[in-house]
Order: sequence, then C-alpha cells, then structure tokens
Amino acid sequence: GPEINGEFRCKGVVRFQKPGKIRVIGSKLARTSFDMISDRENYWFYLPKEKVVYKGKCNVMRNSNTKAYIFPDPDDIATLLEYDRLFEGRHFYMETWPAFWLVHILEQRSEEFVPYGRLSVNRIDNTVTELTMFKPDSFVRVQASFHDYAEINGQSIPKAIQIHWPDTKTTLTLNLNNITINETLKAEIFQFKKPKNARIIEIN
Repeated sequence: GPEINGEFRCKGVVRFQKPGKIRVIGSKLARTSFDMISDRENYWFYLPKEKVVYKGKCNVMRNSNTKAYIFPDPDDIATLLEYDRLFEGRHFYMETWPAFWLVHILEQRSEEFVPYGRLSVNRIDNTVTELTMFKPDSFVRVQASFHDYAEINGQSIPKAIQIHWPDTKTTLTLNLNNITINETLKAEIFQFKKPKNARIIEIN
C-alpha cells in the first residue's frame, strides 16, 4: 500500500451523507493529492501521483483481522462520523464516571460477547469526545478523538477530529472549516469515475 511517512498536511473537502457515504478530496498546492469515496458498499482511494486506485469492499474489512488496510480507511471515517450505526443490532452497557460516561458496545460471536466499540461521552455537554473500534481479536482497530464542538444549525459538530490507526501507525487530523449541514448533495459526488491512465488494485 502507499507509504506516507511523517506528517502530510493538505487542505480538503469532506462531504458526508447518511448512511455511510463519504467523499474526501485532499489537495496540496492546488493539486489533488488523494480522492476517496465510500458508498457503504465499496470504497475507492485514488492517488493521482501514483496513478493508482485502491478499491475494496466496505464490510469485508470489518470482520477480518487482515492487515490489508490502506491509508486511511474511508469506511472507518464514515462510521466514526456516524457512530449511532455502531449500536445497530448490538449490545451495550454504560459506566458512569464523574466527568464522562463510557459506553461499551459488544458484538455477539456464537456464545460470547466481544468488544466492538467504546465511546466516551462528556457528561456536561453530552458530546462524544473519544471513540474506539476494536478488531475481532479485541486489539484496537481505529481510535478517534473529537474536539472544538460548535453549534451549527442546532447540531453539535466537532471542528477538529483526530483519527489514529495503530496497525499502520497512521494518524489523520481533520480541521473542519466552512461547515454546512443538510445541504442537498448530488448523487454523483459518491459515484466513482475511473480516472484516465490509473490502474485499479483490488484490496480484498
């Protein structure tokens, strides 16, 4: 997969639509450095400089312990932004601490329950401050922290999100400006169009 060492900074546009559709375009010096799309079924990760598109199935990576992650997993980002989806068809319990609630989400595997996710919720303003997702072997798959919440159209939105994948030692920091909510997004934003001269590499 693509190796990105050290810190890579770029500007970008994040478009997100429930359920689970996301498009992130990163640009540097007015040139696109990456373009990724997830439509909840498949994801595509395009690196123009390397003339390559990594393509994979979203839910396959959820259930496997393989290291075939690419930088960074668009489906993970979509899930982290829409964490109410983590509760669908799963069990959870809450721990109460003086300043926060810890919500443990468990998935049933045959006879046992295994950790699936964990949320930390600030008790003062009810914002989610941290979210961890686990792999089937209970190791951390991805961890996100949410900061600088702002009220936008009556919704609480974090303006800074830091996402860390321990396996690939990758950290993605999103600093969100010019946030708009509930604008109508054109369907083609989340449709993949094969770039000219790019080869497609299937991940799974």
